[in-house]
Amino acid sequence: MTTGTDALGQWLLRHLRARLGSVDDCPIPQLVTTLAEFSLVAVVLEPRGQCSSWSRTVLEAIEPVYRLPQLCQTLLTDPRSIVAHGWISEGLSVLGRPLPLGMSSLKRCIERYRDVPLSQHSWSTLEASYLHFRATRCFAWQVDHVAPDVPVRVPAERLDLYGLTHTVLFASDFGAQAWPLGAQLCLSQRSRLMSELAAGAAVCRAARHYDLLAEIVAAAHCLRLPLPVADWLSDLRDAQGADGSIAGWFSGSHALGHAHGSLMAFLAECLLAGSR
Repeated sequence: MTTGTDALGQWLLRHLRARLGSVDDCPIPQLVTTLAEFSLVAVVLEPRGQCSSWSRTVLEAIEPVYRLPQLCQTLLTDPRSIVAHGWISEGLSVLGRPLPLGMSSLKRCIERYRDVPLSQHSWSTLEASYLHFRATRCFAWQVDHVAPDVPVRVPAERLDLYGLTHTVLFASDFGAQAWPLGAQLCLSQRSRLMSELAAGAAVCRAARHYDLLAEIVAAAHCLRLPLPVADWLSDLRDAQGADGSIAGWFSGSHALGHAHGSLMAFLAECLLAGSR
């Protein structure tokens, strides 16, 4: 890792440890989201040698907190939390640790909630189907449960562009292209995705939406698009503070707060570094 990337990773570890050290002061839904987002990045990066140590440190820190009854039990009561629990479960499998409720309980919850809309965002269903593919290499959802198309317009609101980047990251298997359904989706929309990501990057650079810009960098890389990701990555590095962090657009409202921009930038940096 570069010096800047290493500083970013170290800041994220400090932030995570501080958050996990004050579990009683954090609402359960926000805490589950924090564990899930860090688990996602750790799971995706763990197979990449230079990020393996960071990833396993994150997952080791998350495991004992996730085993608290008030956290793992939310899987049984809130269908919208299935995706979050899925990423944390993936993290435990990387460590070779059993799930608190057991795999059979997780599968029963998936079956129970498979027809329940996970959120208003179509990419949430795509994410859930992708997660199940990762875990079992088969589909828990039928094809018609998966968004048949990606949002392919310059969004009027930033959340629409988040939908675009999320769709690309999951459908492309974070660049591995191992999920047939997702790979087909990306291939069929490749030219449109390139123009929309380029337009979105221009908007984000002007507005300094660094967490979203980082997701665009990662998405463009995962699709191997001929876009100026090096220039966009330079913007992220220029935005890095003395403590190693990068402020995110969602600092005031996202469950991760200030850490969201830093986490997405770290993911983008490591994905690109792994291909060099």
